[in-house]
Amino acid sequence: MDEKSLIKKYQKEISELKQELQQLKRGMVENPNMAASSQEDLVTLKLQVCADAYILDHLISVTVLGGRLYNMPE
Repeated sequence: MDEKSLIKKYQKEISELKQELQQLKRGMVENPNMAASSQEDLVTLKLQVCADAYILDHLISVTVLGGRLYNMPE
């Protein structure tokens, strides 16, 4: 799988996780007595979103750097 495909894959996954995070947040507002396990799920999801965003940033950086190296005169 090339870098651009990986970037698109991770962008989609991050968007899905962000939507899920928003749904969980709405659930916490609507039901403040939410079980502790749901709150743990929210924390886990936040960590996953952060990790995926980091990976995406890294992939974009690698892709940009690879493009610059490819286009350098010999």
